[in-house]
Amino acid sequence: MNAAYFGGPRPDMELSGEEKARRVRRFRRGAVLADIAATLFFALVLTLILISRFSVRLPDPLLFLLLAAILLSMTGCLLGEMLVFRRCPFCGRLLLRQDWAAGVFRWRIFRCPDCDFTPYWDQSAGN
Repeated sequence: MNAAYFGGPRPDMELSGEEKARRVRRFRRGAVLADIAATLFFALVLTLILISRFSVRLPDPLLFLLLAAILLSMTGCLLGEMLVFRRCPFCGRLLLRQDWAAGVFRWRIFRCPDCDFTPYWDQSAGN
């Protein structure tokens, strides 16, 4: 972790190692769920495009189910972006546009510039 923090004492200094590891695992779980929702969204949209391209006639309940699944996966992807990738789990820093690695599929290479948080902190710290 970075020793210098511009806002006074860092908020993550009071956290125990177990609490930090729990926050990292929760961040990774949310990020993986956002990845799954994004993948599901693209797969369902591709399925809908292929069905319409090959003029396959689906029963109306199945078509509505497909459209509902697309809406739910899109909602899950947006919620993942808003809830998981909004702030750093350790220091609480608001993640802005310059933090381009904080997002779906890119979160694995993210490093917080203030507290040096990485998604694999608990594995690199030996916890």
